[in-house]
Amino acid sequence: MKIEKTILKNLIPLQKYTKLRHKNPYLLNFFKGKQEIFYLGIEHSRNLKNKQFKLIEESLRKFLNRHEKNKIVIFLESFIPPLINNREKMIINFGETGLIYLISVREKLKVFCPEPSQEQNLDFVKNRKHNAIDIFLWIFINILYNKLATKKRKKLTEKITKETFTVIKKIIKTQKKFGIEKEFAKQLNLILRNKTKKSFFEILNELTLKEIKKLQDPFIKFSKLNKIGADFNLARDYYISKEIIKQLKRNKNIFAVFGKNHVICQEPILKKYFKK
Repeated sequence: MKIEKTILKNLIPLQKYTKLRHKNPYLLNFFKGKQEIFYLGIEHSRNLKNKQFKLIEESLRKFLNRHEKNKIVIFLESFIPPLINNREKMIINFGETGLIYLISVREKLKVFCPEPSQEQNLDFVKNRKHNAIDIFLWIFINILYNKLATKKRKKLTEKITKETFTVIKKIIKTQKKFGIEKEFAKQLNLILRNKTKKSFFEILNELTLKEIKKLQDPFIKFSKLNKIGADFNLARDYYISKEIIKQLKRNKNIFAVFGKNHVICQEPILKKYFKK
């Protein structure tokens, strides 16, 4: 794959983002003549009482008053959710994305999800010169952590481990060729500096939820796995900002609400476009 270096060099890597001070919410609101981007960065929430939902509704209403509907593109983070014609249910189930999508459908606005595909993400990260085993190990631990955190479990169960391996085997079509469990164990033993070489499942069973989080957390620098996580995030910022620039070049006005780190990390490329 060909990476556009102009975009890449104007993105802030996630591990540099953590050193920056920033407000919450964080707004990029740039104009070029009559063209506008309203890009709001927030902390994700599904709490109906969170004030940011009213802020989003008021901001989108004002945005609609400033532009013709056929000149507007609404960018949605992560995915386009199934429609439930109820404000509260859309927020509880899908957070900010759900609310914005509901308003967009009611107002008959064009919506677009700029997220990269799984293949695009993998190609991007591979181009960052990471070892394939390390990449798949990070994916495994990331999925595992999210499963445990979502189910509010502090310890692994055999079922969760098997479920995670099922996902990984679909991603790694050649997994039988290189003995994935042994390779994962080898890398984890090195990362955790285990004096006695343990099997992959022995290592996992000894880890706490906090330790699993630390291994995959893209915001910190603990091991090479964290850098891989940061590069997966960079892949998202690369493709999202690329699609934003594409729509801006088509003279569209963009309204978007994403996680705060994405907005801040993409700020330099958008400033460059709007010559700020």
